[in-house]
Amino acid sequence: MSAGPSWLLTGLVLQATPEPAELVPDTPDESLVTPGTIGFLVTFFVAVALVLLVRDMNRRVRRVRVRSDLADARLREKLAEERERSAEEAGRPAAATEDPPGPDRRDDPDDGPVRRH
Repeated sequence: MSAGPSWLLTGLVLQATPEPAELVPDTPDESLVTPGTIGFLVTFFVAVALVLLVRDMNRRVRRVRVRSDLADARLREKLAEERERSAEEAGRPAAATEDPPGPDRRDDPDDGPVRRH
């Protein structure tokens, strides 16, 4: 096969392919199809609402964690008092106990400092 017929065939295929504007002639001008000022304002207000919701969610999660830590501390104190009381009733010295093993949420580097309002 020579270079002449393949070049001619490529030219015919490219010439037969219509332009996109010829396929759909009723498309509006691209400058008229924009969101405009209203679209910008709606997008802006949705973004502001999202930022405010995320901040509120973070504040509420921090409050829940602080309350949980306080409840855990109260429970540990109550258990320690009960152990001391039961040891005194049995007439033996109270054994020194340590906190149960487990992750301390305040040491989590992803949490950041806990701020109280």
